Amino acid sequence: MMIMLFYNFLNVPLHARMVTRLHLWIALAKVGMPVLFYFLILPFSPQGAITAFVTGMAPTAAVAPVIAGLFRRKIEFVTVSVLLTSPLIALTLPLILPLLLPVEEKIAVFDILGPVTVTVFIPLLIAWLIRNGASFLIPWINRTHQVPFVLFLFNIFTAGADASNYLQYRSHESLQTLVLIAAVTIICGTLYFLVGQYLIGGKAYGIESGLALGRKNTMFGLWVALTYVNPIAALGPVFYIVYSNLYNTVQLYIYRRRERRGAVSKDGFCPRQQ
Repeated sequence: MMIMLFYNFLNVPLHARMVTRLHLWIALAKVGMPVLFYFLILPFSPQGAITAFVTGMAPTAAVAPVIAGLFRRKIEFVTVSVLLTSPLIALTLPLILPLLLPVEEKIAVFDILGPVTVTVFIPLLIAWLIRNGASFLIPWINRTHQVPFVLFLFNIFTAGADASNYLQYRSHESLQTLVLIAAVTIICGTLYFLVGQYLIGGKAYGIESGLALGRKNTMFGLWVALTYVNPIAALGPVFYIVYSNLYNTVQLYIYRRRERRGAVSKDGFCPRQQ
């Protein structure tokens, strides 16, 4: 993950002017939508509501800028979302989670922020040092530009294998519970991507906003579920790993096919009007 981020940061100098109004809407949706889903699902399934909240209340995944690059979209837009939502969730989750769920163990902000900070800011720092002190290395590094795509495919394979292993050997839930959690995950996940792409991003930043809101740091959600909630809630992030990768894979296939036909519009998905 850190290697993929390094390649993106190397060619995308970041500055404060990159933060836009859309990023604020994404940040608001990052916190507001999981809470909304929790209360909508709660009357029908308390466990489903808990799972939806834990799965959704996660910052933008570090892999999201990499996927934006595969779509040939603005990597810096999604990168800003990673940098903004990581501390935002670290600060708000310890306040919101105890209000919704009976949490016995105190949630420390640094426990949440620490791993995310290491994953994101170390590659950012290394890329900054190379750009400003050893820029002659950049053309040589860019010759290996296919590495992020290979790592992305490896990430999909690893995530699928981990999810399969978890469901086969570590999950002892009934089929009904698995179906419920899978359904909740798919419905909520689809809404995250669609709200980001069409309601927030629109035609200018559709793909970018969809990734910023829809791609979740599932390892973070899994850790929160196992540490502060219950093992059943951990199934949500497990299903989300598989679903989000499948969603973006199909989306990328459709995008590339329409791109070859010259029918990709500014939103990155719908055909241009002739």
